[in-house]
This record gives sequence, structure tokens and C-alpha cells, in this order.
Amino acid sequence: MFDTKKWPDVLAGLFIGLVLVLMAFPLESFSGSIPGHVLGIAGTIMMFAALIYPFRKRIQKKKGKHNPLMPHIYLGLVGSSLVVIHSGHKHASTIGVFIFIAMLLVVLSGIVGKMLYVKVNRSLRGHKADLEMLTQSFRERRKTSDLNVDACRLVLEQENLSAWDREYEDDMTGGADAADVQARCQLLGEIAEAMADKEGAIQVFSQTQKYFSFWSNVHIFSTYFLLAMVGVHVLTTIYYGLRWLP
Repeated sequence: MFDTKKWPDVLAGLFIGLVLVLMAFPLESFSGSIPGHVLGIAGTIMMFAALIYPFRKRIQKKKGKHNPLMPHIYLGLVGSSLVVIHSGHKHASTIGVFIFIAMLLVVLSGIVGKMLYVKVNRSLRGHKADLEMLTQSFRERRKTSDLNVDACRLVLEQENLSAWDREYEDDMTGGADAADVQARCQLLGEIAEAMADKEGAIQVFSQTQKYFSFWSNVHIFSTYFLLAMVGVHVLTTIYYGLRWLP
């Protein structure tokens, strides 16, 4: 059975495929035909319907299950694909060129933004879960090993068993021999290093999240521009007459 989670990837591939195919094989007269206008109107309505998501998110402050993202993706990709078919990749006016460029920016910035968002968030959650597990392991081993922290620090700095055995014998606890204590210290040190690596990765991915503001701004402002150009396109079509009607 087809995984429904892959539908956005399929629709994104369909959109890009349509753009490439129509660039190579443009439909010269389709955009002015009745079917062409029907697809254009349907696609425009769907793209406007996709604005319900940002409206509910930014104005009504609804997120998560109360404002799912998937309908926004479906409407945006299907609507833009219909508009691409409507255009037939024949742009007889400057407005049409602007609409097509703006639509490409909207869709591509949305695709890239979603891919990065999913990947970064998934990686960030994974690193945080790993850090929590390592922290818990470190605490448990530190508590059960009953090690002298200063002695362990000296062991890890020198990594010289004979020197540690000779100079820091008094720091050993519970009568444990030097090799055993050093081994346990070494294990704690490795866990601590792994924790430091995870903390560094978390910091990097957290910083990366800030870059989403760039993609978000591209997506938002190109959407504003697209809607403005679509409005001009509709008004000019009405002004110069609906010549495609019988």
C-alpha cells in the first residue's frame, strides 16, 4: 500500500515535472481555451484556499492538530500544478511571467523549507533524546562507582597508570586497584565526551532553525507578490473582455 506520507513528495515531483515538460513542449493555445481557463480558475481557488493555514496560524494562533499543515501543502502543490497546465508555459504578457516566477518561488521555497524543517527538527529531537540518555547513564555510573572526581580528572588528563598509581594512591576509594578505577574513570570520560558532542550538535541544529526565517520570508513575500499579480491578471482579463467565452 502506498504511504500517504509520501504524497507531498509525489506532488512536488509532479509540479517540477510539469514545469520541465511544458518548458520543452509548450501548449501554445491551451491557456486561452475554456479547459485552460477552468484549470486556471480551479488552481487559483486552491492556492487561495491554501492561505487558510497561515491565517489560522498567524492571526488565530492555532497550531498543531488544530491547524494541520498537510492541507496547506496539498492545496498549494495541486493548485500550482493546475496553474502551470493552464499557462501551458506560454507567457504572452509581463504579468504572466511575473506570476510564473512568483509561483516558482512560492512552491520551491515551500518545498525546501519543509525538507529542512523536517530534517533539522528530527535530528534535533534525536540528539536531545541521546543527550538525555547519556546524562542519565553518566549520573547512574557516577553514583554507583563511588569515584573521586578529582582523581578521575587527573587520570583522564595524564592517562598514565603508573604515575597515577604512585602519586594519587590515597585518592582511590573502597580499596579498588588502580587499573579498575582508571577503567571506570575512562568510561565516565568517554560518556562525558559523548555528552559534549551531543550538546555541540544540539547547538548547531538550534542555530540552524534560525535560518528558517529566511526561507519563511521568501515564501511569505513571494506569496504576497503572487497574489497581487494574480489579482492584476484577473482584473485585466475582465477589463479586456472574457473573449474565451462563446
